[in-house]
Amino acid sequence: MPLEDAAPSRRPVSVVHVIGSLDRGGAETVALDLCRAIPAERVRQVFVCASGRRGALAPQFEAAGAEVRVYGRGGVLRTLVGLAADLRRERPDVLQSHLGMASALFLLPGRLYGVRRRIARMHSEGDGRADTWCRQAYRALARRLMAAVATDVLAVSPGALAFALGDGRPARAPYGVLPNGIDLERFRGPAERGGREVVVLHVGRPDPAKNRAFLPPLARALAELTPSRVWVVGGGTEVDLPGEHPGIDDLGARRDVPELLRRADVLVLPSVREGLPTVALEALASGVPVVASDIGAATSLAAQLPGVRVLSLDDPVDAWARAVVDAARLPAAERCELQRSLDASPFDLRTNALRWQDVWGVGW
Repeated sequence: MPLEDAAPSRRPVSVVHVIGSLDRGGAETVALDLCRAIPAERVRQVFVCASGRRGALAPQFEAAGAEVRVYGRGGVLRTLVGLAADLRRERPDVLQSHLGMASALFLLPGRLYGVRRRIARMHSEGDGRADTWCRQAYRALARRLMAAVATDVLAVSPGALAFALGDGRPARAPYGVLPNGIDLERFRGPAERGGREVVVLHVGRPDPAKNRAFLPPLARALAELTPSRVWVVGGGTEVDLPGEHPGIDDLGARRDVPELLRRADVLVLPSVREGLPTVALEALASGVPVVASDIGAATSLAAQLPGVRVLSLDDPVDAWARAVVDAARLPAAERCELQRSLDASPFDLRTNALRWQDVWGVGW
């Protein structure tokens, strides 16, 4: 869905992204959609993979006109040296890091070599680490360095912004929220739901933050209320869901999530931590209601969009099951309203791509 309604600048703005790898995930999928939406003639995007791995999506980034580089095979120091050498030689317009609190360190070479826009992109409302004194000291130091080296700290949600600022700190420029956008048309199509069983979809990698261990008891509680199946997409169930679980179908890692959403009745997200759950936006764009845990990212979406119900993970699993069954009964007309609610919203990829071009300083 490239943007062709504005003339490109005389030369493309160059943006260097620092990211762990280009594996399948919310941040990576959003970045790929932006590469496809913004012509390379307007913005030249380079992705530096700091983990030492390109990732499964790297060929798709390259097909969209981006360049992919790998620096991290020798560790953080070698990554920083390689990044600094490229910044000194190429003088990009923008350096953008997607590495959470560590972004402060990776933006430092940008300040040393005069990159005019240095952006810390905050994707999560936490780092998943225990609040030891050592971790607290690291966060405090990273926040101080971030304030010194970043020209912008842009979070995907208010919760992610609060984590970037630290407890009790008021939001101030250049800190702000810029949510992710999705290609709405990709998720709109004829629904294939309406079978005898309620189909509950969960999409998430085997990460403790996704809390997939909540799904087996939920499946059992659902089975007591109505014929149902819980589809788990993301792979790696041997890590957190070993063995057989009645009512759960392990679909593995899939590329056809839009098609699965058209067949699903409800999306369930029992996460303990998120930034902005992109799959929740994809579900709403497909007319699928969402039942999620009451973490900041989900409550923020529920306040902005219809079709998102939040519950505490301390609530009985029976309450979750009843909420899922109620959501599954949403009439077709109201499902269409879920889709319309995203039109021209900040979550629409076209709107989002225009905002990013403003941030990056693309000339019109």
